Amino acid sequence: MTTDTATPKRVISRRAWIVYRAVCLIFGTTFLAMKIGSNAGMPPFPAAGIRFMEMGSRAGPSEVILKKIPSLVFPPSDADD
Repeated sequence: MTTDTATPKRVISRRAWIVYRAVCLIFGTTFLAMKIGSNAGMPPFPAAGIRFMEMGSRAGPSEVILKKIPSLVFPPSDADD
């Protein structure tokens, strides 16, 4: 007597893959910038300050765009009614 003990196949959505790739790209470029900065002899605190200012200049406009399209951030809920 045999039983089927195979685990169900997990399906990862396209949106999950896009988010995963975006996170990999963001963290990868952050570590690359830290490596280049440290090899160039830049002190860590000014390098971090430059990195944070750069990210702030990019995060501001993207926040405005995402607020215009709220379904991308938080899908509508039936509980709000």
